[in-house]
Amino acid sequence: MAIKGSVRAPYVIEVHVPETINVNVNIPGLQGKPGEGIYDFVKRHGFTGTEEDFYNSLKPQQPDLAGIVADLKSKNILVNSGMLDAVLSAIVHALAEQPYTPLTFNEPRKGDTEIRVSGQDGFKVRVSGSAEAVEIQSGSATIKIQPYGADDIYLEYLNLIEHVVDTVKIKGLFEFNPETATEILPKQFYGRSDLEGELTCPNVIKVGSLAFVGTDHNIINLPKATDIDRDAFANSSLAVINIPAFVWADDNLDLKSYDLIRVNKMTVSEESRPPRNVMMQKISLEVYNPDHSKKWNLYSEKWEQA
Repeated sequence: MAIKGSVRAPYVIEVHVPETINVNVNIPGLQGKPGEGIYDFVKRHGFTGTEEDFYNSLKPQQPDLAGIVADLKSKNILVNSGMLDAVLSAIVHALAEQPYTPLTFNEPRKGDTEIRVSGQDGFKVRVSGSAEAVEIQSGSATIKIQPYGADDIYLEYLNLIEHVVDTVKIKGLFEFNPETATEILPKQFYGRSDLEGELTCPNVIKVGSLAFVGTDHNIINLPKATDIDRDAFANSSLAVINIPAFVWADDNLDLKSYDLIRVNKMTVSEESRPPRNVMMQKISLEVYNPDHSKKWNLYSEKWEQA
């Protein structure tokens, strides 16, 4: 085997030597002879070791890791040998698995073709069944989806070696039947700006958080609802809330958010004691008992004839 080339100062040559080779080297000021072996060449220019010494000098040198091996063993870390790969392997296995940011997503709206997700930089996200994964950068990424509708969507969360570490379900939309429903789920109507006006649910007992966010309903009638989340009506467009079976007291219903500035009329159980701080914030709010025969007096904090 012959190697030809030119080398400029500084004269550094990196060679991997599987066998004896001849090298023709053109170095300004250093002229090799035709067919001259590299060992003869370097010897002629000052190398004093044997040919074996010369070829050994070209091989990568194993660093002295005795001290590191001793330190690892002092920490009860098993090292199988003093070779570099064994030491690195022992260190990697001793490392605790690092925590990562869980995958979260912004609730999609009906018909959306993209979902915004948040998670660990360098991790990737893909829709289950898809080969295309999108890398999370600066904490977020945008995932393409089929138009969001009734079908559930599953997002796979891939770590730095592209192993799936989590699968997140995005529940599909389903048609809500106000006549038969007994529960309104959290964010039940999220993104349904097509829903507006008055909504009556005669059999609903339980109402989840942010149940009406994103809709344009302005009147809600829930005659049987008793289990209502504190934030059920937050971020909604409601102006009239009729919940005659619900006992409103203390801080069990949040009506203080700015988004609920439209609320001006409520119907609640006569056992209710509307919180003074809420009533003071919403001076125009009128609160009635179930048959509207009584009205809550903000100043006396009692029910009085309407």
